[in-house]
Amino acid sequence: MHGRTQLGGQDRPRGNRCCAATDPLDYDLERRGVATRLLEIDAELIQLHADTGKSSDPNDIQRLVDFVRKHLAFQAGTDITYPANSMVDGTCVPHVRSAMAELINTKGLIVGRRLLPATVRRFIDGLVYKVLEAAPCDGRFTIFVCCGDITVPGKVDQLKAFRDVVYRSDGIWARLENLRGAASVLRMVAITTTSHLSVEAATIVHKCLGLPALSALVPTPEEPALFDTSSLYSDDIPCLSPYVDHTTAAENTTAATDILSAQAAVGILLHPLHQKWDIDLESGGVVVVRPDGHVGTMSHGFNGDSWKVVEKYFEEFLVL
Repeated sequence: MHGRTQLGGQDRPRGNRCCAATDPLDYDLERRGVATRLLEIDAELIQLHADTGKSSDPNDIQRLVDFVRKHLAFQAGTDITYPANSMVDGTCVPHVRSAMAELINTKGLIVGRRLLPATVRRFIDGLVYKVLEAAPCDGRFTIFVCCGDITVPGKVDQLKAFRDVVYRSDGIWARLENLRGAASVLRMVAITTTSHLSVEAATIVHKCLGLPALSALVPTPEEPALFDTSSLYSDDIPCLSPYVDHTTAAENTTAATDILSAQAAVGILLHPLHQKWDIDLESGGVVVVRPDGHVGTMSHGFNGDSWKVVEKYFEEFLVL
């Protein structure tokens, strides 16, 4: 029988051998500050309505509009940043926005904030999903491995090397597997910029990466799969950028010679997840999302050093 402990608003099973050392997402650390600020905003709004609610003065009406706009993102939860604690990595190197992020006016992912939404396509069948559907609130942590274009020369070897680091015998995955099964705590999801229609990519996925498929051999214990095909998604659904004014975007000019930047300059994102999250299309990145949808930690690139960041994060609060 499992006990329960609160995990950022989600109930999480607490086993006998793999659990949080304490209740790391203590209410006072995260939610109390948010709740207090929301009450303050409500009080300010009530007072503003009491002072100007019946006024027909355009300036008073504008004050109300400006107040609502100022606090809208915080009230919606998209502008809430939890402070560093055992489950919000305070050691992450401050994020420096890329040229692409500057171009489309996004801050990218921020540790302690909610995961930015995006729409992706499942590689195995082309079905469209919200990325948050790939990280449902079921008590597990989701590790997004953004690996860029998997057809680029050398990418397969890089993925295999990353897999070897993840599954090494003294790593956190193996330790969890020995205790209660790593998949009961962690979920691995891969995001590629390669089109789901790419025949070359399909060949790589089914034959080179050790992923089970209809006509491929199931991976052996010596070479386990890093992802299964239902957990591989393509970031290949263009969309309008939510960060630009589309009434004027078409008038913008750019000296960019690549199609990605040229389209972004006029408000069209060709790889929305990577561009909104501000993850380099070539070097990729690793993002850990808590069960409540907030980013716990992240690392640019996916290699041994990136995975060590992930392991260090989990070792702060998991008893192994």
